[in-house]
Amino acid sequence: MVWHIKVMKSYLLIILFFSSVQLLAYPSGDSESARRFLNKGILFHQQHELDSASFYVRSAIKTAQRENDMKTYCDAALRISALYINSRSYDSARFWNQKAMEVSHQHQFKKREASAYAGLGMIALRQEQLLDAVSSLKKAYNMMLDAGDAQGAHFTAYNLALTYSRLSDVPKALQYLRTSLVWAREQNNTSFQRSIYHLIARLFRQSNEPDSVNHYEQLSLRVPEKGGNSNSILPYFLAMANRLKMNKKIDSALYYYDSAMEIAIENRDTVTQLNIMVSKAMTALDANQPSKALSILRKVHHNQNKLQGKIDMAVYYETMANAWKQKKQSDSALFYTEKLLAEKENLHIRQNQKYLMELRVKYQAQQKESELIRLKNEVLKSELEQSVRKVQMNTLLGSSFSLLLILIFLTWFYLYRRKKDRMIQQQEVAFLQKEKEAGVAQSLLAGEENERKRIARELHDGLGVLLSSASIFFSNLEEDTDPEREKNLQKARSLVDKANTEVRRISHNLMPMVLSRFGLKAALEDMVDKVSGDLNVYLNVSMNNALSDTIQVTLYRLVQELLNNTLKYAEASEVEISMVVKSDKVHFGYSDNGKGFNTKDKVKSDGIGLVSIRNRVEFLKGNMEYVSEPGKGVTVNISFPVHHN
Repeated sequence: MVWHIKVMKSYLLIILFFSSVQLLAYPSGDSESARRFLNKGILFHQQHELDSASFYVRSAIKTAQRENDMKTYCDAALRISALYINSRSYDSARFWNQKAMEVSHQHQFKKREASAYAGLGMIALRQEQLLDAVSSLKKAYNMMLDAGDAQGAHFTAYNLALTYSRLSDVPKALQYLRTSLVWAREQNNTSFQRSIYHLIARLFRQSNEPDSVNHYEQLSLRVPEKGGNSNSILPYFLAMANRLKMNKKIDSALYYYDSAMEIAIENRDTVTQLNIMVSKAMTALDANQPSKALSILRKVHHNQNKLQGKIDMAVYYETMANAWKQKKQSDSALFYTEKLLAEKENLHIRQNQKYLMELRVKYQAQQKESELIRLKNEVLKSELEQSVRKVQMNTLLGSSFSLLLILIFLTWFYLYRRKKDRMIQQQEVAFLQKEKEAGVAQSLLAGEENERKRIARELHDGLGVLLSSASIFFSNLEEDTDPEREKNLQKARSLVDKANTEVRRISHNLMPMVLSRFGLKAALEDMVDKVSGDLNVYLNVSMNNALSDTIQVTLYRLVQELLNNTLKYAEASEVEISMVVKSDKVHFGYSDNGKGFNTKDKVKSDGIGLVSIRNRVEFLKGNMEYVSEPGKGVTVNISFPVHHN
């Protein structure tokens, strides 16, 4: 039980430390609204109004998250964890500590991350998970030292010592306590020194060393009465004692009342001492110790002249009556019961008098307010009359001015509308003209392609057949035995074969048979093979969707035109061609490593080859990007829809 009390006491020290220091330990720059909510939550937490504290801390969390204020978010998460620890909701407390740890680690908030580990250690300690507590507290201790947070590190060291004492590892506990004791002496933190001395004495008592126990208890008594934070920890001791008293844990409650009494005596706070003694007497009654309660109350009675207005006399008389009642002293119990009733009646009278006084003050204030309202009404009436006259004048002027503005606006709108209508008409005419030009270009390209097909077909089917027949005929004539005639026939046949080959080449260029029979990919591969002696061509064609004959022929002509330009002008050694169908669009890319040219050069940019390429892209309803610089080759990117009408 005593160790449990010491753990709770140490945890209160940690909560107090982070309540008072945490908001000042970090640089500014937080959102004001979130930090304001958090400050209110801390204030209510220190006043033990846990519901209000929880409301404001949760508001701080939501606001900080919305405004991306991660520093305040971490501080609020640590605070809500402390509130859950107070209500013994350890799972929720652990959840918010882990949240604070994750965010602090992500944003490199070292001190806040260390505080989160310290919180996890205290949760494990409260749940008797001692090894987990040691692991978390050690990590918090080392991180606080690295971050330069000496005060937080030594409070954590104190809790580490508590944990090791629970594990019966006295040497390690003493090691951490002595380190913290040096710091407490340097900082003149008397309350922390006294807590350390008490814990060291308890450790030596645990290891049966009475001389050391006596030595450290004497050191605790000789700690000077200055410095430290005893005033701010006193409310925590009283709150803990009251909570333990309500839970019928009498010994633990008396321990905290005694701890609070030590601080009140140290501060020479007589009023607090009297109130603590009354609370101790009530606790003794709960333990059925009326004699002890009466002994404490007699000490309170010796300060009779300090009682009125300093403590709740009704509670004092009620405690006395209950004590005598437990002692079965009816006369004394009746005496103090009468005093209790009289005190309650006096209290009721005082409250009524106070209420009447407040009503009188409110009535006088209302009278003064009524007079002020009357004077204000008179002033307002006079101002209203002047305002009405001004409004009438301003209305007349405003109406005239408004009519003038309306006339100006209507005139401007009429002129603007006429101008806009003319612009729309001009745009429509330009659009129709462009559509007409595009239609003409498309008709020309279609006619050109049809003419190519017709000429290719006539060359192949007409002249090609005749030349083949002539070649066969000359072959038959070669059987003549006349050497001179045979020689002339061979020359004639050679010329016919050359003419036949040339006709086939021209026919193939006009309309490749590979394209019509095997499709675009095979036709492009055939074209690449024919120029492979002059260029290294890298071809990448990936088409899952079938393209129309028109698109295939147009793409073939584009590649043919671009390769022709590269071979004629670029002096290139490599060409890359890519073609892919993606999202109902054909994406075509072409680049070479030739000498390039300046695209601002009007003559080169408007050459016959480029004009033909642009016309074909427009025919496909596509977009073209043509990039070139001297010495950097040429890059062409073209995209157009798959379904082309």
